[in-house]
Amino acid sequence: MAWWAWVIIWVGLVLALFGMLAFFGYRLFRKAMATLAELAKLGDQVARINDNVTALSPELSLPNAILEGYPAVARQRDAYRQRKEDRKQVRREKILNRGKLLVRTDYRQRTWPNAR
Repeated sequence: MAWWAWVIIWVGLVLALFGMLAFFGYRLFRKAMATLAELAKLGDQVARINDNVTALSPELSLPNAILEGYPAVARQRDAYRQRKEDRKQVRREKILNRGKLLVRTDYRQRTWPNAR
């Protein structure tokens, strides 16, 4: 085989190598750009979620009883006790109604709220 045939073979192989490297480099570049775009969208979503979390987080600042004074604190405490008693009374009434249903049941009224 002549020497120029070897040169042509090697030039073809080198050109094929560069073509293959260019092709794979282009594919890798496209995948990297798509990944960066998705990361940007993910960053926006995380920022929106973080904004929602900070907006929904409860304020933990308790009022200063010394600065508010005794009458205001006493009113708040009385309101709290009243709400607690009301909840207790509602629970008690529900328990009594359920007990009354167990003791004397009118089978004609076996509809959704009372049926089991």
